[in-house]
Formats: sequence, C-alpha cells, structure tokens
Amino acid sequence: MKARPGKIPFGSAGTGSLTHVSSAIFLKSAGLEMIHVPYKGVGQAFTDLLGSQIAMLSASPVEVKPYLNSGKMKPLAVTGTTRSKQLPGVPTILETLKSPPVITINGLVAPAKVPQEVIDALSGVIIAAEKSPDFIERIDRLGAEPIVSTPAQFAKIIADDTALWRDTVRDLGLKPE
Repeated sequence: MKARPGKIPFGSAGTGSLTHVSSAIFLKSAGLEMIHVPYKGVGQAFTDLLGSQIAMLSASPVEVKPYLNSGKMKPLAVTGTTRSKQLPGVPTILETLKSPPVITINGLVAPAKVPQEVIDALSGVIIAAEKSPDFIERIDRLGAEPIVSTPAQFAKIIADDTALWRDTVRDLGLKPE
C-alpha cells in the first residue's frame, strides 16, 4: 500500500458508517492512503472482498464469522483494546500501531416517555438474561461478546461515544455525501 498510495481500494458499509470510520482511523494511524469504496451495506462489500475487487474491509466479528472458514479472507487485526474471544489468534491493531480503538456496542433503547418503573423492570430482566449460561452460549455462537450494563451506564457510554465520534469524524475530515 505504501508503494501505491491512493491506488488500492477498501470497502465500507457506506460513507460515515462504522466500517468506514474505523478503516479511516486505521489508515491515518498507519500513514496509508487507500481509495474508499462505499457500499449500501456490508453484504456487497464482503462479496467484493471475497472476489478481490477491494483489498480491505472493517467489520465486526458477527459480520466476519460466516466467512472465516471460507479460506478466502484473513482477519488481520482487531480494532478494540483487547483481542477478541471470537478471534483469539488475531492481534489488536494496538499491538503493532498506536491507533485509537474502535469498538462496536449494541444496546436496547426505549422512548424517553417510558416510565422509570418500566425501564427498571425491563433492565432487571435483561441483566438477568445476559448472565444466563444459555444466553451467553447463544451470543457466543453469533460472534458477539456481551457487556452487561445498567441503563445509566449505557446512557454514559452513548454520551461519551457521541462526543468521541463527533471529534474523530471532524479530525479525519470526513464529510457526509
């Protein structure tokens, strides 16, 4: 890539998607330039990665898992701060390069007008489910790694991530198309 700056394509699930931003963060940290090819979702990007039309794609372990045994793609690095339980032999980017971590977090949200007692009841059921061995096994099979949090902890994660990503997107000079 260093010998051919700006000539090799990488794919994403679309401009401004996490797959786009995480690739842009890595490329900036590594001092590399690639051509961004935005797709309408990660499915077509995987098709083109497996067909060698693009050279790189950033995706979550859940998205990567179906393709791991195909022999047509190789995971190069994990963007989080620690190695993934799903990909234990794959190093983190931080093991070789100073780069901000990128972590995908999914959660449940409710409308602001939902009464607190309903939120508390739902939260209790969700936290109990997240600790059950059956749930943990099912999530593991999907390729996800659950993080149990309270509604207040999740609200803080959202607020912190909003500020982080706003600043990151600005610093990378990314603009919506």
